[in-house]
Formats: sequence, structure tokens, C-alpha cells
Amino acid sequence: MDALPDRIYLSIDLDVLQPGSGHFIPGGLTFAEVIFLLDQLQERGLELVGADLVGSSSTEGSLSGHLGAHLLYHICNLFREQGQLY
Repeated sequence: MDALPDRIYLSIDLDVLQPGSGHFIPGGLTFAEVIFLLDQLQERGLELVGADLVGSSSTEGSLSGHLGAHLLYHICNLFREQGQLY
């Protein structure tokens, strides 16, 4: 993460998660690993300037909506901690 710029635009595709949205991608990340990476952005003082979250589905039995909501909540808290969300 040392090579990252000071200002970050975050884009997360829920297909990266294992288990994820139903589009299984081998070698993906766990939910805990994604949260760890988000926490590292905050701890290193990088400014989050924007974010998007894609791959969420409301299909019955799909985890993506549930996982997406939890990730969105965490991302909003990052903005709030930076004083960018009121």
C-alpha cells in the first residue's frame, strides 16, 4: 500500500468475495480480508474521495445484497470518519 497515492477512489466488485454474488471467481478474497484492506486505507491516512460497489443482486438466495450492504456500511463509516459524510 506504500505505492498508493494519498487520494483514493475505491471500486469494489462483489464478485471478488468468496463466497460471493454467485459468480464464483477462484482466488477471491474473504469478507474479512476486504474489511482489513479498507481499515488499512484509513490507518495509513489515505483520503477516500469516492467509491462504488458493483455486483449486488436481489436474486433470491444470493448473498451479494447482504454482503454489499455490509460493505457499503463500512465504506460510509470511512467517509464519516474523514468528516466527509454528515
